[in-house]
Amino acid sequence: MKLGTLIGEAHYLVKHSNILRICIVLEWVMAVFEVVLAVALESRLPEPLRQWQLAREETGPSADEIAALLYIIPLLLLALIGSVGLFLLKSWAAWIYLWSIVFGFALTPHLGPTVEHAWVSLMSGILSSVSGLILGLAFFSDALRNENTSAPVGVTPVTSTL
Repeated sequence: MKLGTLIGEAHYLVKHSNILRICIVLEWVMAVFEVVLAVALESRLPEPLRQWQLAREETGPSADEIAALLYIIPLLLLALIGSVGLFLLKSWAAWIYLWSIVFGFALTPHLGPTVEHAWVSLMSGILSSVSGLILGLAFFSDALRNENTSAPVGVTPVTSTL
């Protein structure tokens, strides 16, 4: 059997929509794990960093941080709607998911300085990579394409009336 034939057959065994769903579940699990890890490893930070965190908690959040926190709630809801919609293979969800990531990145500088353990930072980086993979599958594969058309996400196929 030729290699090209094997690759062609493997393409039909692994659907992009299944890979997309696996990545979304992986993202959910990793996000929960990142929060658990952050809480568990907070006590393992060096003493000066723990003291800085305690001092920062005592002073309370700034006006900029409060505004950012109020912005986070709808943003998390938007991200959840987008990821659930993608899990259900809805093409509109790709745009919601994309914009939740864009707005999330725009919000990050307003949260002020952060201190986290290296393992938490590693999980955050991996989670960002998984989010990029989800976006790639949603926009540049056939994962969300209607079985009756080959049009990419968000593009309505043009039909001829002739």
